[in-house]
Amino acid sequence: MTKNFFAIQVVFALLGSVSANAANLRQDRILVQESIRHAENFSRPGEAALRKAEDKLTFVQRDIRDLRDSNHKMRLERSLDEAIRSLMDRRLSDRQKSNDVIRHGNDALVSIDALERSDNSSGARRELDSAVSELDRVVRVVRDRRMMEAERIVRDVQISLNRFGRADRDLEDASRELDRLSRLLGDRYLNPRQLEDLSARSVRAASDLILRSRTYREGGRDNNDGRDELGRTGRIGIRSTTDVIQVGRHEGRFVGLEIKAKEADIRLDSIEVVFGNGRSEIFRGGFILQGETLRLDVRGQERAISSIMIRAQTMARGARGDEGFLIVRGLR
Repeated sequence: MTKNFFAIQVVFALLGSVSANAANLRQDRILVQESIRHAENFSRPGEAALRKAEDKLTFVQRDIRDLRDSNHKMRLERSLDEAIRSLMDRRLSDRQKSNDVIRHGNDALVSIDALERSDNSSGARRELDSAVSELDRVVRVVRDRRMMEAERIVRDVQISLNRFGRADRDLEDASRELDRLSRLLGDRYLNPRQLEDLSARSVRAASDLILRSRTYREGGRDNNDGRDELGRTGRIGIRSTTDVIQVGRHEGRFVGLEIKAKEADIRLDSIEVVFGNGRSEIFRGGFILQGETLRLDVRGQERAISSIMIRAQTMARGARGDEGFLIVRGLR
């Protein structure tokens, strides 16, 4: 089945809100989920729907090649192979192909979740390092007067940056610099020497922005597992206490929150999350034992958070004390 490369690029653009941490796997999960929907949302899925599923699964198959070898990766590869093999088997009916995509796709999602937990989110730094290396190659390619190849490299790097969404201002500036570089490469009126100098300057500026970005710096932390600490409450006692954690758009977009209790068992009376657009969502109640966590998923995919208001009180006295506090992390 012929692959539509332009369609794959469109998928990248539409999924530009993918988080900075573990970006590859987060986007791969979305592509697999969409493939499953293509297969299950039709009573009789036709060739067009199954072709979209195959295109997305094939892209995920290519995308995971650079992951380090592990049992989870092997299981993921096997699930993708089985699903794609079924889609390409002309002897199977559309209904059989659909069932295979759903079954193997769900197996793939389980493996992706396991990989996300074990990979420590180092995919962001690896991909950005690769982007910088590719930009260095642009300078050499321009020097050899291979402008079309240079334009292709710049376009590929921009697609790579778009995977990290719009949460990082430095990466946004790097993408704008690459827009400028693309225009330079398309300007046939510049003399070669001038184009070479301007391109080298633009590549250097974009590379510096990428390397100093928050995404790149956080991608190298050994303890970064896709959770960003947004703040901590003040001391919480046996009487109900209200605390507000200010977040702000600059922190990025999140799919949920993780709340951890420290130094005491804590009862949550309510949590109000105010989003970047001014709307809010209220979560009612819950108990968190000391050292344990509670996860809250926000509606929608990823949303900017403005502030988090927590009303809580401690539950226990004695050895664990009357006071404790909460650590709030954002899940990407």
